Amino acid sequence: MKRGILVAIFAATMALRLDVAAAAEQVVEPSGEVTLRAAIALVLLGNPELQAFSYELRAAEARTLQARLRPNPSAGLDVEDFGGTLGFADPQLTLSVAQLVELGGKRRARIAVAGAEASIAQLDYEAVRLVLLSETQQRFIAGLALQEIERLAQETVRIAEETVGIVNQKVRSGVVSPAEITRAEVELSRARLDLVVLGEQIALMRSRLSAMWGSPVASFQSMSGRLDSMIAIPGRDSLLARAPRSPEVERWEAALRAREAEITLARADATPDLEVLAGYRARLETDDHTFVAGIALPLPIFARNQGAIAATKALSASTRARLADAGLSRRLQIVEAHSVLFQDRTRIDTLRREVIPGAERAFTELQLGYQRGRFSYLDLLEARRTWTEAQREEVAALLDFHQTLAELERLLGGPISENAQGGR
Repeated sequence: MKRGILVAIFAATMALRLDVAAAAEQVVEPSGEVTLRAAIALVLLGNPELQAFSYELRAAEARTLQARLRPNPSAGLDVEDFGGTLGFADPQLTLSVAQLVELGGKRRARIAVAGAEASIAQLDYEAVRLVLLSETQQRFIAGLALQEIERLAQETVRIAEETVGIVNQKVRSGVVSPAEITRAEVELSRARLDLVVLGEQIALMRSRLSAMWGSPVASFQSMSGRLDSMIAIPGRDSLLARAPRSPEVERWEAALRAREAEITLARADATPDLEVLAGYRARLETDDHTFVAGIALPLPIFARNQGAIAATKALSASTRARLADAGLSRRLQIVEAHSVLFQDRTRIDTLRREVIPGAERAFTELQLGYQRGRFSYLDLLEARRTWTEAQREEVAALLDFHQTLAELERLLGGPISENAQGGR
């Protein structure tokens, strides 16, 4: 579709955060024609999966907030020297407050882990958003293609009806056998049946599109857009240069940062924490009082968090390998999509420049020749089918082109450059 629309789509949705209730209030079912821009807006407002991820983002942000908090102090009350052989002669009461002091940079490392996990959640959200945008665009384009095929089917019905009229005249004139009128009527019935089936397919595609924003039954009647428009394809190298910025690759980069932060945290956890205590002690019988203080520090003799450190290092190595694999996979997917895009473009150009015009000329000439008795009905029927199939092949090629383009933009994490050039 048009590049301006794509730029607006990706720019307008970068910071979307919606509650389910608020989204339900804002989604207004469209009627009449629906555009791609409107469909995208409805998906961003009403898609349940996207709403679920918005809550997961909030949970990640809340975990970051929790990671920043310091340990709470604890209060204690001790009563000594009561009961036993002394009874309650001279009991003493101690009121104390203890505070755990984290050493080794634990809090800083904990905040780093939570922040990296929040980044992963953000990138997961972006990845899902891009998938939904791409799928919405692909379903919309498929609907446009079906509508175009329906238009061609209507034209086929019109031509079949004209052909029945022409054959009728020739039969009444005794020029051709009555069997030809039967053939023509059979072809007309097939064309009408094709039109009915296409109507059902379009209705189903409308429902598939509306399901993207949470409505299983579509209330709109048609999709509005240009299927025959194409954009210039940028060079492969310029697209590959954007591969590291794709959300999937960035997601594994964020995961690697999280694993490295976990290593730092595991090493910090090996450092024992210091507990500081201060209190007030009073003897109830003599009214004497004093202050008490103390510290406690675990001795890291046996458990030094060795297992956790080794585990986080292994996970970091695994994540680094997955990052390399994601980068390679993404580059290969971009190369494949770029190649398919060029193939689709070449197919469309050839169909428009050579195949369709030639098939149309052949049908027109055979139609005139049939009226003059120079060709048989089978020749006319074959010419008409060739022309119709060529037109449908163009629609199929345009559908493939735009769906591949949508997939390529998902892989890139944004629209193809505005400065795209047509070279390879």
